[in-house]
Formats: sequence, structure tokens, C-alpha cells
Amino acid sequence: MSTQKQLPKAVQDDISKLQNLEDRIRTLGQQKFTIDATIQEKKKAIEELSELEDTAVVYKQVGGILIHSDKAKVLVELNDEISTLEMRRKTIERSESSNTQSYEELRKKLTQQLQS
Repeated sequence: MSTQKQLPKAVQDDISKLQNLEDRIRTLGQQKFTIDATIQEKKKAIEELSELEDTAVVYKQVGGILIHSDKAKVLVELNDEISTLEMRRKTIERSESSNTQSYEELRKKLTQQLQS
């Protein structure tokens, strides 16, 4: 048995909330990293497509197959996908900021509770 005194239920709950916030912040960071990598991949595809002649044969992946497509159409689709990903990234950043602020406030509160 431990000789340390048991932490109050409220403090235990706050510690659990702090851990949950930490997990959420980490997950959001991973999502942001994945989105950034996808955006870079799509920008590289646009760069490569832009160097091709307008009459070049272009294929795009749909599911598990490649289909013939129009270069201009593929460029529009890639730019639309990038816009969607950038909006998603901004949403994640706002959520990450909000969670980080909540984390810092709760951490300060817990520090004060544990010091008293």
C-alpha cells in the first residue's frame, strides 16, 4: 500500500482531462502533418503536369485503376483538392490552438492545486 495521500476526485478528473487534451493535440498534429504531405504531393503533380503539352496523354487514379483523362480537368481537380485540404488544415489549426489553450489553462490550474 502507498503511504501517499489519495488525490481528490476533482484533481484526478483534471489529470484525466489533461491527458485527453494532450492526446487530441498529438492527433491533430499528426493529421496536419498528413495533410501537409498530401498538399505537397498534389502540388508536385501540378508542377509535373504543367510541364506537359496540352495534348499529352494523362491518366488519373480512380480507386484501384488508372483512367485516361484530360490534362486541364486533372489540373482543376488537383487545385480543388488542394483548396479542400487547405480548408481542412485551417480547421485543424483552429482546433489545435483551442485545445492547446485549454491544455495550458488546465495545466496551470493543476499545478496550483497540487502545490497547495
